[in-house]
Amino acid sequence: GFSFFGIEGYFMLRRNTSVATVGKTQITQDQFRDRFNQFRQRMQQMMGGKADASYFEQPGIKRQVLDRLVDEQVLLEANAKLGVTIPASRIRQEILGIPAFQNDGKFDPDQYRMVLSSQGRTPESFQQMVSDELATRELPTEVASTALVTGAEVDDWLRLQDQRRDFRYVKLAKPAPGNTDV
Repeated sequence: GFSFFGIEGYFMLRRNTSVATVGKTQITQDQFRDRFNQFRQRMQQMMGGKADASYFEQPGIKRQVLDRLVDEQVLLEANAKLGVTIPASRIRQEILGIPAFQNDGKFDPDQYRMVLSSQGRTPESFQQMVSDELATRELPTEVASTALVTGAEVDDWLRLQDQRRDFRYVKLAKPAPGNTDV
């Protein structure tokens, strides 16, 4: 039985094509390659097409792209654990606001499909990408908008909340023009 069942495991190679693993999610070579190509295109646009090709071959640059992918996946998993979701209406608003999909300042569905097609993307994959991008910004934004309050500050606020203060004032008349004696 051993010769017929299980021996193929010795002859068939199982290759792990992931470049990183975050929790139970693997970041594949294809995902890294896509993200790296996006990074390269963005940098070429920023530098007016004059970026040195050797710059992109530096291990540190590739590591930055990979670190960004890992950070995003950590945030996506944290969102999933916390139940943070991005509403479809927000994804739609984000897509409608992208200038590349507009003609005369208005969203153009034909332009949308044409741009996505030129990038080899489907509307569904692009919507997922936008959703993931929004989701990776959501948790840091929410954390940044929170405030830490100590117990002493809460006690002070409660103590001062219902206090009343009395004060008195005196209204002084304005001095007459030219009168320098005060």
